[in-house]
Amino acid sequence: MKKIIKLPGVTKDKRKFNLMANIELSFESDLVHSYGASGIGLFRTEFLFMDPETVLFEEEQYLIYKNIAQKIYPEKVTIRTFDIGRDKGVKYFKTGNERNPALGTMAVRLFLKEEKIFRIQIKSIIRANENGNIKILFPMITEIEEIHSIKKIIEDITEELREEKKLPPHKVQIGIMIEIPGTIKLIKHLKNEIDFYSVGSNDLIQYLLAVERDNSSLSYLFNPYQPSVIESLIEIREEAERTGKPVTICGEIAGKPLTALMLLGMGYTNFSMNPLSIAEVKRVFTNVHFSKIKKIVSKLPEFDSKSKSEEFLIESILRIYPEMFIKQPVF
Repeated sequence: MKKIIKLPGVTKDKRKFNLMANIELSFESDLVHSYGASGIGLFRTEFLFMDPETVLFEEEQYLIYKNIAQKIYPEKVTIRTFDIGRDKGVKYFKTGNERNPALGTMAVRLFLKEEKIFRIQIKSIIRANENGNIKILFPMITEIEEIHSIKKIIEDITEELREEKKLPPHKVQIGIMIEIPGTIKLIKHLKNEIDFYSVGSNDLIQYLLAVERDNSSLSYLFNPYQPSVIESLIEIREEAERTGKPVTICGEIAGKPLTALMLLGMGYTNFSMNPLSIAEVKRVFTNVHFSKIKKIVSKLPEFDSKSKSEEFLIESILRIYPEMFIKQPVF
């Protein structure tokens, strides 16, 4: 593993890529560098609420975020605001009995209603950006009005911190998660609104295909090779490039060798995944030519089914790299 994680993040034909870690608990930041991650691409802060009765106040959150940012510096830490709702409930948030929580009050929708707790988290994150390596990521964005509301809150909090003489000299970058299919069509309007995008591929696939990813009886439908998924992922990458903003791909497909290669061929260069997947994905990426993978992946939109897409992708890659998916002893 040590040999692999020390390799430069480039393909055989010098295409650069970044492999970052997803973390859920603050202590995991201690292990990020040992897995070869180039920073934290997603810190899921809702897991700070392990006790559903506990409220984390400003000072507690500030110290958590500051500690993680210092450990990861000079690399970046992307902190996602609490993605609460759906299957992740906390008692003191009053979402009511919604008939379909997956389409209800959650994430940013919830925090724009429960603004007091939202402001505490934002203030803690901005305070913690003492080294300038923190980015804030907002989940489940549906419309530009939500972004305007968030930015107004950030402006107000920035002024508060300035008056309190607690404002760091560095401005925090802000980004949104692309998880709702309709948000893909919003990207072209956001050039002057945000700094980066992050694709929440698990939820994006779930909403695109109207299938719950944890429903075992429908698992055959939850598939990244579905034509609509492939075309949506390509569109996101292309639209983000047109706006001149970087885009990171998160979720399970970022950490699996075959789907990661598909994403690489689409033009994605920033990946965030379970730290345990980083060495294997790096092994795969450093043993291919981007130009060859790109040529293969460019053919995928021609297929009308997931089975044809997957079969073509596997056969085409193995034709050039016959030992690509033989499990290597990376640990």
